[in-house]
Amino acid sequence: MPTYDAALTLPLAQADCMAVCLRAVDGLGWLLQEQSMCHLRCREANWIGFHWPVRVVVITEPEGDTTTHLRLHGDVFGLGPIAARAVRQQTEKLRGEIEQVALQWSPVGSPKNHERRATPAGRIRIGRRAVRREAPGPAGTRPPVPPGS
Repeated sequence: MPTYDAALTLPLAQADCMAVCLRAVDGLGWLLQEQSMCHLRCREANWIGFHWPVRVVVITEPEGDTTTHLRLHGDVFGLGPIAARAVRQQTEKLRGEIEQVALQWSPVGSPKNHERRATPAGRIRIGRRAVRREAPGPAGTRPPVPPGS
């Protein structure tokens, strides 16, 4: 079974890193299989090729209050150079997506800095700014709530 390991350090707290990883997995359209406070497991949702879907485990390790080290371990069922190349490419693709999301990451309303409370008009107040909640979608479904909301 081919495997590939990658590592990355982000200047974010562990909770923010997990939110960044979740957004990166969602951005790639991958399936989230398991999640906890310090790791997540995901796999490719739509794969085309001569191999099984690549699975990646992301483990976060805090290095102080504002820095987190991420370890990515990818694997795929199968043998040979095609499967080995696929696991390397997909693990690096997830790593790159995490880096891109982390560059754009700005947590809104961190509990340390802002007070959050709901107002009667269906708005969420963050500090002095009010943000309108999204209306329910078709058939009573609600859009996904971004992490930290």
